[in-house]
Amino acid sequence: MRSSESRHAAAILVLGLGLLASQAACNPATPSWPAAGPTQCAAQESVLFSCETGKKVVSLCATGKAGAFDAIAYRYGVPGQVELEYKAAPGNGLLFHGQVEPAAPNASVREVWFDKGSTRYLMTACEGGDCPYEAGLAVLSRGKLLSKQHCVRTTPDRGFFAPEFADFGSSLNDSKSRTPLLKLESDENLIEQLYPVTGGR
Repeated sequence: MRSSESRHAAAILVLGLGLLASQAACNPATPSWPAAGPTQCAAQESVLFSCETGKKVVSLCATGKAGAFDAIAYRYGVPGQVELEYKAAPGNGLLFHGQVEPAAPNASVREVWFDKGSTRYLMTACEGGDCPYEAGLAVLSRGKLLSKQHCVRTTPDRGFFAPEFADFGSSLNDSKSRTPLLKLESDENLIEQLYPVTGGR
């Protein structure tokens, strides 16, 4: 009799654990994003873009709720040590800028940048089968490319722009900013040098 009761109790326990697991899987609060690699964002910040460029990390971090961010910050440096920071917030007069440009028949490049004096810091994310690489970071000044780095996609990262930051389409006309801190506009960012298309593409 006791053996039968034990088997019955064990069956109930297994059933209960199964229901709990099922509820956890269906819980909409469970994050759907993949785990991020090293970022320059604090724990309470949203990661809008982040990737490793060799030994350093470039991140775009936001505080506040989507659609009404309190601030968006660009940070660059080795993990845990910021070498360059730029922060846009309502009222401080600073903004990020963005656009989409074609790089090949089957590739378009999403671009977000800010200017400090005559120097432009540009984050890119390429979408499509003809992309020579997926994401990167470039520095431009007075129409010249000073440096470019490719994102190293060896760990889970966010080498793309989060949808709560901008809804990028295949062109500038079908793209939409999700925050007043990002202004979409057309500008020259030497995309042909950043994403060269070879004759075989």
